[in-house]
Amino acid sequence: GLLRIAAGVVFMLIGTGIFLWVSKNQQQQREIARLRFEMDSTKNAMLNLLHNQKSASQRVLGTTVAFQMPSADDEIVNALVKAMNEDPNTNVRLAALDALGKFKHEQRIRKLLITSLSMQTDPVVQISLIQLMVEMKEKSILKELEEITRKKEVLKAVKDEAYSGILKLS
Repeated sequence: GLLRIAAGVVFMLIGTGIFLWVSKNQQQQREIARLRFEMDSTKNAMLNLLHNQKSASQRVLGTTVAFQMPSADDEIVNALVKAMNEDPNTNVRLAALDALGKFKHEQRIRKLLITSLSMQTDPVVQISLIQLMVEMKEKSILKELEEITRKKEVLKAVKDEAYSGILKLS
């Protein structure tokens, strides 16, 4: 009799443990799904803001949202690079550069920033980009910095920043 009661109690405890484990696992799965949904909706909101052609302030806000994200997938990175290289507004370009600068430790972002240096025509962005590259100790841009110093159409302030970068990286 006593052995049966003990066995019943053990089975009941095992059953309760399994039930609690399964319900905790389901709760974790629901939480992961909720977080994934939040990340997707934040990303979509950011991309919508970045693509708002009527309002530069909305596009800047989009880059700010991107800056606050813990990681950047290809879609976010591509949108930020496009904004940094092509947006008609200097503030949007700078904000996109700042957001990308947050992920500068990633090799693919470094390559995109390096590529952008040769494409940039906005003096304010050129200077910020040179400063970021120098901060990253990116010696591979030395040749491009020398080219910048030789271009006639480049502003003196940008040339000065390029000279400074060459000195710091050499």
